[in-house]
Amino acid sequence: MQRGGPSVRRVGSSFARALAIALLVSSHPKAHAQSATPVQPKGRVFIFGGDDVQPPYQYLDVSGQPQGFNVDLIRAISRTSGRPIEVRLRKGDVLDLLAEGSVDLAALSYTEERTKVFGFLDEVWTVRLAAFFLPGRTSPPDDVSKLGSEIVAVRTPSLSRDTLAALPLGQRPTLVAANDHKAAVEMLRAGQATSAAGNDIGLRAEFARLGLNDVPELLLKANSYRLATKKGREGEFLWVSEALKQLRDTGEFSRIVEKHLAYPQPEDPLRRFAHSAGIAIAILALLSVFAMVWNRSLRLQVAARTARLAEAAVDRERSLAEISEANHQLEVKNAELERFTYTVSHDLRSPLITIRGYLGHLETSALEGNLERFREDSARIHGAAAKMDALLRDLLELSRVGRVLSPDSDVAMAAVAQDIADLLRGPLRDRGVQLEIASDLPVVRGDRQRLVEVVQNLVENAIKFMGDQSQPKIRLGVRHDSREPVFFVSDNGVGIDPRHREKVFELFEKLDPRGEGTGVGLALVKRIVEAHGGRVWVESPPEGAGSTFCFTLRGETV
Repeated sequence: MQRGGPSVRRVGSSFARALAIALLVSSHPKAHAQSATPVQPKGRVFIFGGDDVQPPYQYLDVSGQPQGFNVDLIRAISRTSGRPIEVRLRKGDVLDLLAEGSVDLAALSYTEERTKVFGFLDEVWTVRLAAFFLPGRTSPPDDVSKLGSEIVAVRTPSLSRDTLAALPLGQRPTLVAANDHKAAVEMLRAGQATSAAGNDIGLRAEFARLGLNDVPELLLKANSYRLATKKGREGEFLWVSEALKQLRDTGEFSRIVEKHLAYPQPEDPLRRFAHSAGIAIAILALLSVFAMVWNRSLRLQVAARTARLAEAAVDRERSLAEISEANHQLEVKNAELERFTYTVSHDLRSPLITIRGYLGHLETSALEGNLERFREDSARIHGAAAKMDALLRDLLELSRVGRVLSPDSDVAMAAVAQDIADLLRGPLRDRGVQLEIASDLPVVRGDRQRLVEVVQNLVENAIKFMGDQSQPKIRLGVRHDSREPVFFVSDNGVGIDPRHREKVFELFEKLDPRGEGTGVGLALVKRIVEAHGGRVWVESPPEGAGSTFCFTLRGETV
């Protein structure tokens, strides 16, 4: 997830030397298979090396056993390929061990400089490096160029540190060295720094561990991570590409990602599930109370206004017309509230029912000693809790639009479009989509981060509904229908039935119930555009001929 600069930390550090975490980003299995080095026999034991204190990617548990995403993925590659791979996690820098051949495989951030020493294999992740600020901070920096007055805690050495250190002198923040993500977050909370920078998943896991949510984030860079070996040995590992392809085709790769990286792993799953269920029930109760209070408040307002109009009316017909309009507005607002309450309640009740049902099965499975069924039921509960968490996050984000907007600034839409191209490089490549960006995108006034969310949601939506198009294409451009520029994101995908063109912007509305996402994305786009004084609509020829989502913004271009 959550519409970016510089080199990677050493392989022994938190993420660069981790297995290049793989959020379903398509790799190219045969891209590095041209080495002349002979393939080794299956009987040889290969060594994968990395740090021992980088949860959730790789770490040693209390009994000294390797755990984490990288460990599970390497073991899955070993099992699928039939090649024995031993995982060795230790303190220190694995780069030297990889260069000398003592370690056969590791995960590195790809740079041109490193290709002189290491042979890069498959890409398994596009990592996001970001700077985070404490929740509640007023107007945190919304661009990398505005970090000059910040004190940033960052792991040294690391890609994030190199990214920040490479900024021009006037934009470069003061850098404070931290041993790892945990230390960086602790320095931020203690007031020793105004920001913590690093891998976004690692830092978010630390914030979640401390119970900190809705943490402001500034994207620094998106970078490619790949499996790597000593230069010249690429030919020994052709089987790694084949194994990764099989894992992706069977869905095991996705399950490993979801297990370790989708959400921070709690120490006590049952307690976390019960806690999530309690929070959701409390939210439902608050929504019900809010609905009753809002309804009563509106009725009292209308009653008071009716009384004032009746007492002060000079023109009876005009008074009656105003009363009628007020009553009509009340009916509209009540209908809107009723739809919202029903939709939220329905979508949140579904995962709650799943959690409640399988919690009973867990107890039975535990008493019977049926570990396999216990794991299956736990996985279903985890999936339901994750769905509910995604719904609540999207609702929170939707509620903040309109009341939490940064002050207007000059926003170069061309730079916004390029950020989206970098951010969604993996999904675009995964589905073979060509993204065309117009060269005449103007500069506008607005909240840059929110406008990024608008374009990102529209491009992601186009990717999802590309269908079986053999040459999928998305165009991001601008046209001038009248005085105001009309920005558009068009595709040649499945299109939208004309009957559903307004319906797609409604909350939780999903034309394909089996599709990805929570149904909040386009509703969020509409709310952000309207908060900027603009409007949004969709143009679509007959179904099957693609769609064009258009939006305007208030005022003139800069």
